[in-house]
Amino acid sequence: MAAHGAARPRHSVDSCERSAFSWEKLRVNEEDRMEMCKVLATRGWCVLELPDSLKRLCAEMQDLAQEFFRRPRNERCALGRLRLYRDKVVGYRELAGGSARFLEVHARAAGRGGLPAPKVPAALGRRAAELHQALQALARSLIAWMAEFLEIPPEALLQSLDEASLSNLEDGDCSASVLRLCSYGFQAEAEEVEAKSEGSEAVAAELESVVFDEHTDASFLTLAPVGSLPGLQFRDLESPGLPWLDVESGLSQGHLVAFVGDFLEVMTRGAYVACRHRVCCEADSGKQRFSMPFLVCYLVSAPAVASDLMSFALASAMFMT
Repeated sequence: MAAHGAARPRHSVDSCERSAFSWEKLRVNEEDRMEMCKVLATRGWCVLELPDSLKRLCAEMQDLAQEFFRRPRNERCALGRLRLYRDKVVGYRELAGGSARFLEVHARAAGRGGLPAPKVPAALGRRAAELHQALQALARSLIAWMAEFLEIPPEALLQSLDEASLSNLEDGDCSASVLRLCSYGFQAEAEEVEAKSEGSEAVAAELESVVFDEHTDASFLTLAPVGSLPGLQFRDLESPGLPWLDVESGLSQGHLVAFVGDFLEVMTRGAYVACRHRVCCEADSGKQRFSMPFLVCYLVSAPAVASDLMSFALASAMFMT
């Protein structure tokens, strides 16, 4: 992941004039799909309007995540940092004395055994698995269309990803993609702050405003259902010197922001460019921001032929033009 220092989140941002692409229309209308891919190739991100079933699932998942993050600290931390097969990490972590809280969730195929997760409500696990599967299926469709837009075989990219059904997994394995449940803006738990950093100016600054600085994601795509409060901000690829684009402002909970990650930029040799972004949350607002970005990640076991096929296809396309 590429990261750089960012300006303070209180700097002014521009609200985006944008139109969302309806997922229902994208499924049946090739012109809409190609227009969406053009937008992704031009600016690195787009906004999708989700189908009703996925809107409901996202809303329910956000409620369950909020309930979990508000549980007592000993219950939240019961998950710890659990390590799974192939060193994938799942579990709970927090920063700045609990001001920022995260739960990372990988999916496992049905019937392959469950992940020991004490103190986590069963409903949270079930809905997270459903959302993971739905977003992985959506991502595979998006990536197939993005490949077609470049006139390369979709399989050149898709074979590097999990199946939506997770049928590609071996016993004991879990998904490459990860659903990251996030919360920002909680009151820091005083005993944790004192234990970790009594008199530390660095932590005082961290508590002043919890923010992820400017970076790109180590993913093919990141699918981010709109958070409970605006906070996701993008650089404009065409005018990188302009103020940050406040992409969630004005969007409803039924929208999702899709943006390009590092792996897709590499695999397409820059035809799609990773989106530089940051996340802001005003620590003194008295409100919490909840979000659940889904990072569509590369399979460790992906066949090497994927990159070879992609290189050949892109070289052919360049020669033809």
